[in-house]
Amino acid sequence: MWTTWLHLIVVHVPVVFSPLALFFLVRAMRSKAIPDYQLAYSFVIIAALTSAAAYFTGPGAADWLSEILTLEQNLLEDHALWGRVAFTVMLIAGVMALMAILAYFQEETPHPALSWGIAVLIFISSLMLIWTAHLGGLLRRPELVF
Repeated sequence: MWTTWLHLIVVHVPVVFSPLALFFLVRAMRSKAIPDYQLAYSFVIIAALTSAAAYFTGPGAADWLSEILTLEQNLLEDHALWGRVAFTVMLIAGVMALMAILAYFQEETPHPALSWGIAVLIFISSLMLIWTAHLGGLLRRPELVF
């Protein structure tokens, strides 16, 4: 049961931090402010780590929830599939953000293409995370289907 609670707690972090990271990254790309870059990259890393926790606690949460509710199998499979894809994209963005942060620790400036790549991945991942969150909400509240 602890995996269910952990899943329900951490699953919201990447959904919130991804758009926030994108905001600060776009702001940094416009102003060239290094603290904004570092903040954006930190948010991406936090989102990637918490999306990993959400992904790996998902099966336990589904097992526990299926004991107390009747889950629609297609909806559960869709939620798991989109969660896997979003986790993979977020993981790639997290590794790229870690590369940028390590460059700053070495007193180097990361290549601008790295920021653009992270921005594109975070935008795509944000959309996927929002859809995955919607599908997860439908597991608990099937009357919200549209």
